[in-house]
Formats: sequence, C-alpha cells, structure tokens
Amino acid sequence: MENQFYDQQYLKLCSIADKEGRAFARTALEYFADRESLQMFLNSLFYNHSIMESDQFAVYLGLMYEFIGQEMPDDMDCYIVMDQESNIFFSYFLTTLLRTILNQAGGDHPCPAM
Repeated sequence: MENQFYDQQYLKLCSIADKEGRAFARTALEYFADRESLQMFLNSLFYNHSIMESDQFAVYLGLMYEFIGQEMPDDMDCYIVMDQESNIFFSYFLTTLLRTILNQAGGDHPCPAM
C-alpha cells in the first residue's frame, strides 16, 4: 500500500518535471538568440545544480526563470517546497530541459558534453 502511494507521488513528480522542463526549454530557446549564450545559461544551470543543496537550487532556478522573463510555475514552486524528493525533481527537470533543447536544435548540440 505504501509503495503504491510512493509510485503515485513519483509519477506526479515526473509528470510535473517533464511538463515544466519542456516549457522552460522552449522559453530559453526563444530568449537566447545565439548558441553561445544558451550554452552559458545551460552550463550555469547544470553547474549550480551540482554544487548547491536542493533548497538553494530552488531559489537559483527561480532567479533563472526571472532572468528569462518568466515566473516559476505555481505547481512546480509548490511541489518543490512541499516535497522531500526535490533532487529527483531537479534531475528529471534538467534532463527533460536538455533533451528538449537538443531535439529542438535539430542535432546541433549546444552543450560541449553532448
């Protein structure tokens, strides 16, 4: 019974992260006119995710939303604050973000790691 609850929570978490990662990627692609700026933006996101605690990264991600002229979506903001699995959320969000950017860029990889 407890596993079913966890599975449902995990699926909800992944669904929100996927939806918001895709939306954030589309906005970032529109905001950054050149690949170099987009690459620097992505590098800062991934670097800061690797060195910050989850609560610090949540604040940083909120600032990055503001930087590109958006507000962090309510469902995402609320879920990050209330959930204990924010590391999973951020990893899934960033994976979706990068995958969406790579797919939209048509194979022209903006990240040197790719």
